[in-house]
Parts: sequence; C-alpha cells; structure tokens
Amino acid sequence: MRPDPQRVIFRIINLALSRRAIDCGEGEVDIASLASFGGVGEGRIRNILSSSDSELEKIGQSITARSAAAWLKGRKKYFVSIWQMPDEVAPTAPSPDFVDEVIFLPQAADGSYFHPGLIRAGSCRQARPSFSSMRPA
Repeated sequence: MRPDPQRVIFRIINLALSRRAIDCGEGEVDIASLASFGGVGEGRIRNILSSSDSELEKIGQSITARSAAAWLKGRKKYFVSIWQMPDEVAPTAPSPDFVDEVIFLPQAADGSYFHPGLIRAGSCRQARPSFSSMRPA
C-alpha cells in the first residue's frame, strides 16, 4: 500500500514549519513533528501534555516553540540546526581513538556474537563466546 502523496507533502511541510519555529524560538510546533524530532511516539507527547507538571506549553492542538526547544535539548535523538553555530565552529564527527586493528563482530538479537571461532565443519554454530578467549581489539 502506497502512502497518499498529499499526506506526505503535508507532513513534510509541517516538519519544516515546526523545525523553523523551534530554531527561531517563536511560533507553534505540531505534536507529530515534535514526536518525530524527539524520537518518541505521539502518544508519549500527549502523555507529557496531560501531566500536571509538563514542561511543554500547549496552545490549541500545538505546542509553543520555546517549550518544545527546551524539551528537545534533553533528547538524545535531537540535533540542533547546524546553521545556528558560529562560522568559526566547524562541526566535527567524533574521532575514535583506536590504536590497533579493530574488528567489528555482528551481534544476534539474543546478544550472542558471530566470530570465526564458531565455524565448525564449514558452517557456523551459534554460541555465546567466552570473552577471555578472544584477543582484544
């Protein structure tokens, strides 16, 4: 089933308008956009709004941009807009400090690791390896 193009365009417009309101600190942010920016569901935002000690200020069916910005500052999934940084501050990616060869091991949903020690007779068996027998990365 394909999404309705009109709804997708409407959603993108709401996201852009809400992001602009947050960046400028004035205006309103719709609930769906705030949920998306914060990495939570709309239900979570509605629960926060219904709380007596909510830090989010509601205006009709929207939230004030200032309160949304304050709430988003504490969210891991939210990134401030890069255009707000001073020109002399260039964004940098985190630099890993690896001194030796690094090997990334795929991990199964149950937490076990796949590594060369699991190969038996040409096939891989799944078992939780002993970390003491693995050489450090």
